[in-house]
Amino acid sequence: MDITYSVLVFTFIKLVGYVIAASFINKRLNSSQSVIKVGFAKLLLGFVFGLFFSLVVMGLEFLNVSLKDEYFVFSYFLILLPIRAVEWSMLFHIFYSGQLDTSQKFKWTLAGVLWSSVLDLPAGIGLIYSGDFIKC
Repeated sequence: MDITYSVLVFTFIKLVGYVIAASFINKRLNSSQSVIKVGFAKLLLGFVFGLFFSLVVMGLEFLNVSLKDEYFVFSYFLILLPIRAVEWSMLFHIFYSGQLDTSQKFKWTLAGVLWSSVLDLPAGIGLIYSGDFIKC
């Protein structure tokens, strides 16, 4: 599978997933935020943070850290959790500030981190088919 195709399909899956999440959040919070804007904002946050994180990971190769080591792969996903928490927290601050108290924001942020991780499943499938790995 061509990497360009993999990136496009994965990006589309992420965007649809984030729009679905925004729709669910809007219903639960009685909000009228544009689900398209929220979805694109989350996609953009994921892209920016993901790009920075990928550059850091690529830098590890220069330090002779084996990126194929099973412990590295596990650590990689563990490190993504707080990064995603920051992304979702920023998203809630931008679009839903004033609608959530601290406890609610924490719960919604955790749900967002879980949702982003679920949406990574297509990346695993893409890894098998293309030999490349994508995440947002």
